[in-house]
Amino acid sequence: GLKHNAKDGNRTQAMLYLPAGVIDDLVALCEKHRTELEEALAAQNPKDDISPVLPTKDLAAHLTSRTASINLFGRMLAELPAGHVEAAVQMAPAFSVHRSDPQPDFFTAV
Repeated sequence: GLKHNAKDGNRTQAMLYLPAGVIDDLVALCEKHRTELEEALAAQNPKDDISPVLPTKDLAAHLTSRTASINLFGRMLAELPAGHVEAAVQMAPAFSVHRSDPQPDFFTAV
């Protein structure tokens, strides 16, 4: 169900940041549907788009799973609106190399 680029090896259009355990879950999902995947691969025409084989709801559930890091720092999956997680932590990089006086951020302090 994710958009992909047929000219670039059918890669997704967006990078996915996933919890480490999701890889094992995706492998298990592919093994469960191995026959359907092999049939789709055998019937694939390189000029045609690949139609989804894996159950979209199961795949989306794995892709939108969270960890403590994702809950803290957020995540945006452009193709899956349910995968968007607002960040709970605000961080800002240094923007200067010279000495400066600290300026407290009123809204962060509140």
